[in-house]
Amino acid sequence: SRRDRPNSPAVYDLYLRALAAIIDESIESNAAAYALLQEALAMEPENAMLLSHAAWVLEHRITMGWPRLGTDDKAECVSLARRGLQHSAGDPRVMAHCGMALLQTGKDYEGGMAVLEAAAAANPNDLLVAACSGIAALHCGDIEHALERLHRALKLGPRDPDARFSLTGIAMAEIFRGNYEEALSFASRSRALNAHFDPTYWMLIAAHAHLGNMEQARQFLRALEKMAPDVTLEGILAGQPAKNPQRFAPVLEGLARAGMRPRP
Repeated sequence: SRRDRPNSPAVYDLYLRALAAIIDESIESNAAAYALLQEALAMEPENAMLLSHAAWVLEHRITMGWPRLGTDDKAECVSLARRGLQHSAGDPRVMAHCGMALLQTGKDYEGGMAVLEAAAAANPNDLLVAACSGIAALHCGDIEHALERLHRALKLGPRDPDARFSLTGIAMAEIFRGNYEEALSFASRSRALNAHFDPTYWMLIAAHAHLGNMEQARQFLRALEKMAPDVTLEGILAGQPAKNPQRFAPVLEGLARAGMRPRP
């Protein structure tokens, strides 16, 4: 209730429309959300909530390997995140969005992790904050610690649309650990909440491929390619934090087995 809101009703309307587009999880809706946030930022350029969501939208796009929106989406994403942190006043959600942008897109592992840990300490009961800090640990820290954070986030809101992050993160962790049946279970739950989240399909494809269920793996690959026609192994890899490149390798291996294109 103490979180800053846009000062103008028109800006707040743009923000709410952007949120609805973000949840849709499509390439087109992501671009629409960014355009709405840019329109709002033209009126309130120092609004941390708008800055953090604009950074989040670009980070999401880069992580997915989707076509770029500007001349240098990575640099713009990092710039938006740093501006958001400058005006965040300690808001945990702003910090979570900006921290993920620094870690995922900027490859600033120490800085991004520090921001996400501070966000989790400020509000450990925010499911998005817990999920982001868990995903960060999954890529750049301890897997068991990551699973603790992700399961906590899931308990905070098992049916919340944002639970797709926790469920898919847990599925990824189980693939890292070689528990492919567990990975399928959590990825399937994520897909039931939101059938348009690309990483959920990465996990479904990879887990089925590792289990030898090639028909199912290819079925999910075809579904993913309908949502993201330009998806490639190279594009997905470029969007992942590379502090430990071998950690994400089992996912890429499963995607390759199913027949995903290596590059454009």
